Amino acid sequence: MPLFEEGLVSLSQKLHNKEIKASDLVDEAFARIGEVDGDVQAFLTLNEEAAREQAKALDETGAGDAILAGMPIGIKDNMVTKGLRTTCASHILENYDPLYDATVVEKVNAQKAITIGKLNMDEFAMGSSTETSFFKKAKILGTWTAFQGAPAAVLLQRLLPEKSCSHLVPIPVVPFVNRQHSAALSA
Repeated sequence: MPLFEEGLVSLSQKLHNKEIKASDLVDEAFARIGEVDGDVQAFLTLNEEAAREQAKALDETGAGDAILAGMPIGIKDNMVTKGLRTTCASHILENYDPLYDATVVEKVNAQKAITIGKLNMDEFAMGSSTETSFFKKAKILGTWTAFQGAPAAVLLQRLLPEKSCSHLVPIPVVPFVNRQHSAALSA
């Protein structure tokens, strides 16, 4: 079974048990993006070089107890990411490279998640379908599901139910989720 068909809990356990490496997840994420993003149009910016470096470093040092360690994620393009172009899907900001990370990005980075790119959205978040994105219109096909909103916090709550995750601001995530896993996480 391809890794992108597995759930996040399973992938996290496999990483912690050293059955797979963060590099495997990142490689498969970019392979999957290469296969489907031409049709799906989910990503505005990819972070391939930095993501591969981060995965390699995690492979060498281990995941530790960080909940999202090694999980490839996409960050919605209205959240600033230091050194990674942030456009809010707008022509006005098409060359904006932030000098700092948003607080939520800092929190995700502290959990050692691997940002693989910036996700498409409506320009300045004025809508919910990406129809007003300056760059391209996203399409959801078949079993490809892009999470937007609360599921990141839901995921953390499922991974560590005995600890409160209420201090975390939900972020959009696209880490290998299909309809079956989407339903399980949102239940």
